[in-house]
Amino acid sequence: MGKSTWLAALAILMVGCRGESDGDIRQAYDRMIETEARREAEAPPPTPRESPAPPPTALPMDTVPSAPAPVPEPAPTPVPPVAQDTAPRAAEPAAQTEQRERPGQGAVTLRDVRTARHEEFDRIVFEFDGGMPGHRVEYSTAAVRECGSGRAVQVAGEGRLRVRLEPARAHEFVGEQSRVTVANRNRSLDYAVVRQLTLTCDFEAQVEWVLGVTAPNRFRVLELSEPARLVVDVFH
Repeated sequence: MGKSTWLAALAILMVGCRGESDGDIRQAYDRMIETEARREAEAPPPTPRESPAPPPTALPMDTVPSAPAPVPEPAPTPVPPVAQDTAPRAAEPAAQTEQRERPGQGAVTLRDVRTARHEEFDRIVFEFDGGMPGHRVEYSTAAVRECGSGRAVQVAGEGRLRVRLEPARAHEFVGEQSRVTVANRNRSLDYAVVRQLTLTCDFEAQVEWVLGVTAPNRFRVLELSEPARLVVDVFH
């Protein structure tokens, strides 16, 4: 019974004590019951209480999932070593050229060619009458040939150092006869670098000598006077 019902019963007792009739008591009681019923109908429904969550169910020891086994990484594929070329290679010619031109000058005469071996270099000296010609000194990998006939010339050594003299000649005319001014035109040398010296051209104011060397080493060119001389030093 709610609080209103108890109050209604108390009111009936009080009326009875005051000497009210049964009809009045009955009417008062009915009004209280109706009022109580109306209040209960208008009251909001009670909020349901949340039931507590069930405790977690423990898994048996034999059903606990185990961590996955580590997957081994694949072993690296060995890379075969690169084969090295150990075959001997021919020496590359030095990228050096010594040149001086003398245009408009008459041909000079080559009188002598001398060679000498020094402590640090091998020396070739070209001596002239009538002045100093132009020159071009450089290494070459082309086949050595005579300038007039084109005949191949064999030269000792691994390198070819060409010495071109222009305008110049290695011969002179005596009357109607032509006579060479340098008799030894092909020399074998046992020097540290220079192994051969050969004349390959004496034609149309152009003279060319080829030095066969053991390797295309650095060289230098000097011009000397009284008498006019062109010096080629090939360093060891």
